[in-house]
Amino acid sequence: MFIILCIVVTVIVAGYSMTVGNYHLGIVRSYEVLWEHLTGNITNATDDYVVWNLRAPRVFLGIVAGVALGAAGAVMQSILRNPLADPYTTG
Repeated sequence: MFIILCIVVTVIVAGYSMTVGNYHLGIVRSYEVLWEHLTGNITNATDDYVVWNLRAPRVFLGIVAGVALGAAGAVMQSILRNPLADPYTTG
């Protein structure tokens, strides 16, 4: 249940972070633009460019970086068999 809640919160926060910038878009509109781009039914080229080329890569790379850091921390804790392990333990 906790993992599902975390995924839902991540999707909501990702939608919000695609609204931040000088070009105003709402959360729902940003998801609409993503869906339109994936289905090939682009209604507004400017919205598509802003979301798909400028904001979505930043959001998706931030999510990937967070997942990678979390996985690296879990691996280090399991290798050292210490739930309180941090980078300074091995350094």
